[in-house]
Order: sequence, then structure tokens, then C-alpha cells
Amino acid sequence: MNATPETLRIKLRKWQFKAKARHNSFYFVYFVLIICLAYVVNQIASNIFALMQDETLMTFFLDPVKGTYDNSKYNIVMTVCSGASFFTFFYKTLSDKFGRKPFLVINLFGLALGMFICYLAKNMVLFAFGCFITYFFTPAHMEELYVIETASSKHRGFWLSFCKAIGIMGISLVSFFRTWAVEHGWQNIFLIPAIIGLVVALVCLLFIDESDVFVQNKIAYIKKEIKKLEELKKDSAPHTDSPEDTKDYYTRLTDTLRKYIKERFGFDAMEMTSGEIINHLMTAPFASEQDREAAMRELKMLFETADLVKFAKYTTQLNENDMNVVNAMEFVNTTKTEEIVKEEVVTEELSSNDRVTNILHRVFRISAIVVIVGAV
Repeated sequence: MNATPETLRIKLRKWQFKAKARHNSFYFVYFVLIICLAYVVNQIASNIFALMQDETLMTFFLDPVKGTYDNSKYNIVMTVCSGASFFTFFYKTLSDKFGRKPFLVINLFGLALGMFICYLAKNMVLFAFGCFITYFFTPAHMEELYVIETASSKHRGFWLSFCKAIGIMGISLVSFFRTWAVEHGWQNIFLIPAIIGLVVALVCLLFIDESDVFVQNKIAYIKKEIKKLEELKKDSAPHTDSPEDTKDYYTRLTDTLRKYIKERFGFDAMEMTSGEIINHLMTAPFASEQDREAAMRELKMLFETADLVKFAKYTTQLNENDMNVVNAMEFVNTTKTEEIVKEEVVTEELSSNDRVTNILHRVFRISAIVVIVGAV
């Protein structure tokens, strides 16, 4: 469904409501708790295969003839699996378009799924598949991006360091449960973080809000799109009484389009003829060839009519004017980018978050003093 100013305003009100529903101190407390658990899951997933290397070799890479472990095969398999992290770059950039929350949930679920497959694996192929999935989601670190975009700027570094420290401490859980897991089946070590990851993913889905920075950038992007479409629509039905009125109308319409093309595609359409613009657009990047054909068809029809009106004194019908405005809007809808506005949005700092941070700072200082005094 193509966007119109009316449908975009509905979306804008939805995002503005989210922006106004500021978080209270209680939200920030359980937000930090959940993000710390997400860090724990990610850190365990990042290190568990190295920590369980001996057990993996004995189970899946033992040469029955020689009675030795096939280290070369193990290294090849793990190298291939770790290559999955390369594709995270493409996956992570989608969060700029669809939001941080969906990909935080997907990331946690993916880590849980990968480790659960490793828990169930009865052969090297299935174990390698679980390892591949885990390595794909490990480098994304959506929880880190969440902290950066949710914590107030004054305490952002503190909360990021705090959550990372808790995550690193979580690695000790692998060593803690390792003896038990070896006695009862070493692959059980994958089950515990898989369950934690699944539970945290569900909690994030139900209770975590979208990051503040993403919401503000989304609002800015929608406002920009509304402005573009309104500039095209404001003269959508001119009741022209003379050729000069029609000429002025098409001049303003095409000038608006030229400004949009210059901003969207990066070449100076304001100084080009209609034919030169079309030629440049034929080599410009589009989402697909189908989008290119649709955009070119709509734009050619509009520019041809505009040139006839301006240079050949062509007389248009009212429905023809309306159709050309629709063509202009279709061109914008077909070619617009879905990237979130890149300028930095300074979010309003949450006083409730600051109060929680200050309280926790005092608690940590007092705890440190007690530990030092007790040690002395």
C-alpha cells in the first residue's frame, strides 16, 4: 500500500505516543536486569565452544581407526561456522529500518536455537549446524546498541560497562556447570543458556520498549516524508482559467520533483532537461528493475506533459492534471528510501533514570568500602 500524507500522519501519531510514554524508574531497573541477562547469553554463546573443545573433539571428531582426535577436521568445521559472523553486517543494518526491539528478540531467540540444536546433536553435521546458527547471531550485540540508545547521556558509559561486566561474569556459569554436565552428558551445558535465552527473548518481546533514539529518528523520518508528499499534493487540483495558470502549475510541480530527485539520487536535476534527468535515472540504483520501470513510466508521462504545456502551449484536461500529480506521488513512493534519518537526535534525559543511577552508584561505593574494610 502506497503512503499518503494521511496514512503517514496515523503512523506519526503512533510513534509520537510511544515517545511521550516516557519510562519510569521501575522500567529502567528491569530494563537493565533484562539487558544484563541478554549480555550473559551472548557472552556464553561466544565462549562456550572454546570452553567445551575437548568434549567436542572426543564426541564428534574421534578417529576410530587411529584412536586419536582429528584436530584438522575440527578446525575446518569451526572456521566455516565462525564465517557465519560475516553475514551479521547485513542482518544488523536491518534494525535501522525495522527497529531495535525486533532484532534484539530475534538475536536472543537465534542464540537460544543454535545452542539448543547443539544440545540435541547426535552427529557432527547437526552440531556444526547449531554452531553455525550461534555464530551468526553472536556478533550482532543488539543489547549493546539498546543500552547506548536508552540510557541517559550522562550515565551511558556507566551502564554499558556495567552490563558488559555482568555478561563477562556470566561466562563463569559454564565452568560452574561443566563438572555436572560432564557427569550427566556434557551437551547439557548448552541447554541452560538456551533456556535462559528463550525466556529473555520472550520477556523482551512482551515488556521491553523500542529504544528512545530509534523512536525520535522514526518521527523525524515520517515528518520528512509527509512534507515531501504535501509539497506535491498542495496543487493537486488546479482550476486553471488560462494557459499561464497551467504553465505555472506544471513549473511548480516539476520543480518540486527536481528538488526531490536531487536530494534522493545526488545529481543536480534542477539544471537538467527532462531528457537528461531520465537518462541519469536509467543508471541510478533502484530496489529492483520492476521499481525502475514503474518509476520511469510515471516520470516520463509527467515530464512529457509538462514540456508540452511549457513549450508547446498544450492545453490539459482537469483529470490529466490530477493524474500527473498521482504519477508524481507514485514516483516518490516507488523511489523513496526507508533509511531512518541519520542526523543525531538529542533525546530528553530521563530524570527517573538519573535518580536510579545515582542510587546505584552510592550502593556500589558503600559495598566497595565494606569489602575493603572487611578485607583489612
